[in-house]
Amino acid sequence: MLKSFFKVNRKLCQVLNKSLNLPHLLGQGNVLYLQHCAEFINTNRDKKVLDIGAGRKLYFADLLIKPCSNTIIGCDISLDEVQLNGDLDEVVICDASKEIPLPDQSVDLVTSYMCMEHLPDTKTFLNEAVRVLKPGSPMIFYFAGGLAPHALINRLFPPHISKRIIYFFLPGSENRLGFPAYYDGVTLSRFSQLLRERGVHIDNIYVNYNFREYLSFFLPLYLVGLVIDYVRYVLQCKEYACSYIFVTRLMSDSH
Repeated sequence: MLKSFFKVNRKLCQVLNKSLNLPHLLGQGNVLYLQHCAEFINTNRDKKVLDIGAGRKLYFADLLIKPCSNTIIGCDISLDEVQLNGDLDEVVICDASKEIPLPDQSVDLVTSYMCMEHLPDTKTFLNEAVRVLKPGSPMIFYFAGGLAPHALINRLFPPHISKRIIYFFLPGSENRLGFPAYYDGVTLSRFSQLLRERGVHIDNIYVNYNFREYLSFFLPLYLVGLVIDYVRYVLQCKEYACSYIFVTRLMSDSH
């Protein structure tokens, strides 16, 4: 009964979101991330792409032109998760926040989809990403902001409680949400600083205000979230955005 109630509310929220054209106004979520990743791969040949936190799915796979001559390497800490990913050519099992077991300057593109907030040591990860990346090559990140409302709320509960709450109110999210989150260095200012310190140029930053989506199980709460998103958008509170897309490239003289 309760799940049916939540389902109806989610449908109403989706209709409202679409009718008000909110994605265009408050951020397009993962769309620009997927487009940037696919554009690089589709316009290059015989390149190596390293996807950090690959998990069960390569999110930009549907946008790739087939056949693809590039090599997609999936890096994940969980063998069980990445074994279910049929979009990868190679798999590397490791904790990317400690070490990436690949040779220096061996990768042409680093991508990461909603993984950065789950790494306990962002500094070490970026050191490793820069090490394996060829000079002049891009890195594209999509991650949750550390000062986003949902991130602050998530910190209030132990991980096992947070997971239960998420799965109850957002059924079907079991394979996407609920993983331990550390939010180490994933604010707008801090992540930008960490990149620049490592000789990484930031080409573009896209900001998303989508707190309302976490409240879509109940329309009145969704409306509250919508007001919060819109106010942050109007005031340009980018430091408190829900998620970011960073399109970057390693400077040629960084190594």
